[in-house]
Amino acid sequence: MSLGSHASQASHSAKAPTDTALKLFYDFVKGREKEAFAILRKSEDLVIPVAAPLLKAVLGDTKATDPIPDNKPANKKAESAFEKLAAKGYVEDQKNPACEAIKVGVANLNWGGCGIIATYNLVKSLGRKTSIVDLVEHFEAEGIMVKGEFGTDPWMIEQYLKQRGFKTKQIPATDQSAVTHVLTTFWNDKDTITGSAHTICLTREADGRLHSHNNYDRETYATVKDFYAKHPKVSPIVVFSVSK
Repeated sequence: MSLGSHASQASHSAKAPTDTALKLFYDFVKGREKEAFAILRKSEDLVIPVAAPLLKAVLGDTKATDPIPDNKPANKKAESAFEKLAAKGYVEDQKNPACEAIKVGVANLNWGGCGIIATYNLVKSLGRKTSIVDLVEHFEAEGIMVKGEFGTDPWMIEQYLKQRGFKTKQIPATDQSAVTHVLTTFWNDKDTITGSAHTICLTREADGRLHSHNNYDRETYATVKDFYAKHPKVSPIVVFSVSK
């Protein structure tokens, strides 16, 4: 998700009223993330008309007030470059130009696509075929928040995985079991409200360790608890184990 990416860009110039509004929002959301994400999915009808001035103050040049275009033709053209990137294994860097070319709502995979990339990586790791174009089309209809500016609701990703026939279970960030596939969303800096929410997947590889993908680290982990212990600055929002 990209709420934090946008917010951090504006944080140095944000005025006190904006800071106060963000702090109130953050305090309200903490512990109610599922409900908050559901509200953000209804952005066109609810959030944008009410919060457009705040969005512009925080995000700067936001496109959230624009209509969502038909992205499928452009994404079909960009799909081959993305597939070449994915052919190397997992998609590990959403800043890659091949990700930037895939449009999501009024944004793109580079800007707010971590949840969709995590889903792509996870489904691929579980041995199912998937298309980035189809994934984007699905989540544009059911899952993106603020027209893609704030990424994808992880609970809607869980719903999609269930629809694909996978088993999911919400687990605590302190889980020490030998889970093999994990989807998790976290706030990447618990000490600031202008950090970034990020969704990734972790997969247990041949070395018996969990590897995180599109997370810009080369660490491996024994358990979910180990992952979060090695990243003490982040604040977990939700964790799902996923299996066939």
